[in-house]
Amino acid sequence: MGRNNGQRPNLIPGGNNNPIEGVSAGCEGFDTAGQKLGTPELYYDPCQFEPSVHGFFGNLGKTTMTSPGIAKFDFSIFKNINVTENNRVQFRAEFFNLFNRPIFGYPDKSPWSSRGRPDGNAGKISSTRDTARQIQFGLKFLF
Repeated sequence: MGRNNGQRPNLIPGGNNNPIEGVSAGCEGFDTAGQKLGTPELYYDPCQFEPSVHGFFGNLGKTTMTSPGIAKFDFSIFKNINVTENNRVQFRAEFFNLFNRPIFGYPDKSPWSSRGRPDGNAGKISSTRDTARQIQFGLKFLF
């Protein structure tokens, strides 16, 4: 089997084109049988796909698989304190990703290496797209 760099794979007959829920059935070359899908360890089931023939695009549609979503909650509190009639001090507290929810990056998209062999990192997420909780305080003089 030749190289198939950047080509879309074939969806196996009866396969799910967005296999991110349930458990993996496992297949030859991938040690994923029984693993839960949708987690950072195995976001999608690489066993739902097979390499396309060299020189041809696979039958999987472009951009059919979804990646982990983004859900974060930012919160701010402001308190104005009058010093004089025209001057005031403002205290600010700002919270980014208040509930400290992890926002996972994208999974390794290629189930096979450039030589057509199963890739052990297929479906694994090894990064985040945003930072953990951040809190900042500020004091502002308004005149």
